Amino acid sequence: MSLKKKLIADLLFGIQIIGALVLCGSQFIRFLKETQGQLLSMFLLIEAFLILNFWLAKKSHRAQASYVTGQTLLIYKIWLVLIGSNILAFFLNGNYRWSRNDTMTILIALCMTAVVFVGAKIRKIELRDPMLKSFLAILFKAFPQAMMAIKISQVGGDGVPVWAVVAGHITIIVRILQISITIREAGWDRNRIWLCVSEVVNELSWIAVSIVWITWLSSS
Repeated sequence: MSLKKKLIADLLFGIQIIGALVLCGSQFIRFLKETQGQLLSMFLLIEAFLILNFWLAKKSHRAQASYVTGQTLLIYKIWLVLIGSNILAFFLNGNYRWSRNDTMTILIALCMTAVVFVGAKIRKIELRDPMLKSFLAILFKAFPQAMMAIKISQVGGDGVPVWAVVAGHITIIVRILQISITIREAGWDRNRIWLCVSEVVNELSWIAVSIVWITWLSSS
């Protein structure tokens, strides 16, 4: 990797870390006081999403090691810890109550997971196939964010800080750029391709959340 490309990679890595700290830090502080519009179930599923994407990144790094993929692995580890801190904030708040939307989110996610596995069996797709992991990652991130958009439309979004919305887009887009760099650096492989697909769908679902949140904010 050339010095110029390395500097770009380091810049994106730095932006990703700062964005993660801003997003999860602002959410942690807000959740200690207010969780309106938020779903604990969503954050539990996000942890599953991060584990699956970390797995894809690890497999791609083993197949063809690269400087940026090594950074990506570290980023997913940091996200796992930071999202874990947000989950902790729900319990420290003490006022959050598991809602019907939480139950629906988990039940539908489990049903859709079963459908994915049945479909994989019918199509004779191996459990270790990156496409299967990517579909599950999409399910564990995009679907609960859609449920979050529904809850914001129902009860409002006071529990969603503006910096979390902005930082969410920045960090997802930066991760997509980082994955694109690893593809150019180390070549195409199924792990990198499906990792990129899961993050692109992640961004699309976050756009949906943002639109609902902006609509609520403008009418409140």
